[in-house]
Amino acid sequence: MIGSLASILDNSQYLSFSEVLVGVGCFGAWISTIKYMDYFSNVTKTIGRSIGPVVKTLVGVLPIFIGTNFLGVCIFWRSERFGSYSDGMFTLFAAMNGDNLANVYSDLAFYRFLWANIFLYTYILFSIAVILNIFTIIIEEGYIVAKYST
Repeated sequence: MIGSLASILDNSQYLSFSEVLVGVGCFGAWISTIKYMDYFSNVTKTIGRSIGPVVKTLVGVLPIFIGTNFLGVCIFWRSERFGSYSDGMFTLFAAMNGDNLANVYSDLAFYRFLWANIFLYTYILFSIAVILNIFTIIIEEGYIVAKYST
């Protein structure tokens, strides 16, 4: 509420402290809805049982993701998709989720056609077929354990 009031009174066009307060307040309001999920006990039990294995898997997969990003930056440094390390991370995360693949492919193939094919096909095959399915299996296992443990 303080952030909303400060945002109404502040008429600057740049990111101000009031906007940060509004964002943090909104984030907190959404996080506080977790207590209402207790009504749906399988949801909270699934989250509770899955969070540990998900974090362990993220830690295990992170070096592969970082290494792939460095490889992409080294090979496709002329492209705006891998022009910087953060751009490369964004591009790889979007590609892992299937976003904008045609544009990424055409942009990378313009600079290095053969390397673009090898890089994107192996990364997408590995990230979608292996990594995302591992997370799905972990959450599904957490749900099954939560459902049948009561």
